[in-house]
Amino acid sequence: MNFLSSRLIKVILFFSFCTLFGKTRAQEFLTPNSFLDSGKPLVYNAVFQYKEYSFSGLMVLKKQEEDYRVVLLSKLGPTIMDFLLTENGLEYITAPEVMKKKIVANLMEQDFDLLVLQKLEDEQKIRNKGKGFKVKGKQPIKIMLDEEARIIEAKTNKFFSILKSRALFYHTNDDAIPDEICLSHKFVKMKIEMNLLRQ
Repeated sequence: MNFLSSRLIKVILFFSFCTLFGKTRAQEFLTPNSFLDSGKPLVYNAVFQYKEYSFSGLMVLKKQEEDYRVVLLSKLGPTIMDFLLTENGLEYITAPEVMKKKIVANLMEQDFDLLVLQKLEDEQKIRNKGKGFKVKGKQPIKIMLDEEARIIEAKTNKFFSILKSRALFYHTNDDAIPDEICLSHKFVKMKIEMNLLRQ
């Protein structure tokens, strides 16, 4: 009788371990990542509008270790805007004067932080919420996924803020890299539209 009991306990422990390990692996797999995690630079045709100002050109996005580099080039070559998103915020390298105003710089930081999905770096703050995820923090965000676990929408989720941003990610291919991105605001005339250039 003891022999059967000890075998049964071993079998139960084995299946418990397998179930626990399987759940942990599934949770790791389901945690969303930024589409820039591959480390390859991505180039988009981009139109950036703020009130009556409009810039268009090529936008290059690249993850550099923990930071994200964003460069907007005119189609003729010169750099229009170049900055880094770091854990300490936005650091301009080159930008038009209108973009350096504090309110615009804060909005740019919020927008590009949302656009490159920088908040997904801290997996401890990511919570599964049914069909999407919530990322806690000073500037919380909500993320929605499609059936293939690709990010299709991200929006700021701060309760008391009129400067809410929303990014839509459109996929026409099977990979996780969005072919189109559109970022807009509820109460601010600021918009970014991007179309991926296939390499």
